[in-house]
Amino acid sequence: MIPSYQELSDFMQSYFHAYNHYGQTEETMHHMDRYYADDFVSIAYMQLEGQDYPLRLEPKRVWLDFLVQGHLRIVEDFIPLEYSIDPEKFTCTARLQIKKYAKVGGMLITDMDAIAFYKLRVTESGKPILRSLHFYCGDPSKFASLY
Repeated sequence: MIPSYQELSDFMQSYFHAYNHYGQTEETMHHMDRYYADDFVSIAYMQLEGQDYPLRLEPKRVWLDFLVQGHLRIVEDFIPLEYSIDPEKFTCTARLQIKKYAKVGGMLITDMDAIAFYKLRVTESGKPILRSLHFYCGDPSKFASLY
């Protein structure tokens, strides 16, 4: 069974909501299992000190650990400003506003734009799942400095 455009759109809306609420702490990260395939790959086009460029994180466990470690001192809010879904190619391109706040005190640290390109696939049960993310942000050095 191939998901419809609306099912893919609903999945992506649910994903953005879940990322903001569950995808940043070890205690709630298990909620993200329904969104990332086991062989999920994240490729971020930014340079982190001591890491290869682009930053490639795979499989899913490495990605989830990176998210937990990257959010020890900050809280992130991904706001999808607009996104485009291609139901034939199972892709989604999203223009995001990303706000990062200090975990203690809640001070806004940065507010920037980013583009996220997701590839999806269909699970055996016919549900969409993310298989990869290509991430581009407006100021990669500023973004990377927070990790």
